[in-house]
Amino acid sequence: MHCRMGERVIDGEWKPTSPSNGERIVVLLGRTGNGKSATGNSILRRRAFKASVGLSGVTKTCKMKTTVLKDGQVVNVIDTPGFVTV
Repeated sequence: MHCRMGERVIDGEWKPTSPSNGERIVVLLGRTGNGKSATGNSILRRRAFKASVGLSGVTKTCKMKTTVLKDGQVVNVIDTPGFVTV
């Protein structure tokens, strides 16, 4: 997997945050237009990712946003471009 997040590139050698530090990572994967960005916004409880209704994809590059839950749990959500179906 190769994703660009701003100036940061995530590729096959990227190592996610260790679960031992209490952070969790959620990677949103799926077909174009299936609501990955909207799901990420629901998890984060805010409009962090641009989303729209329709079958055309909005997300062009991977983006990561972070939230801290009420219990102090840190959650990193990575929104990805959709898989194109042929």
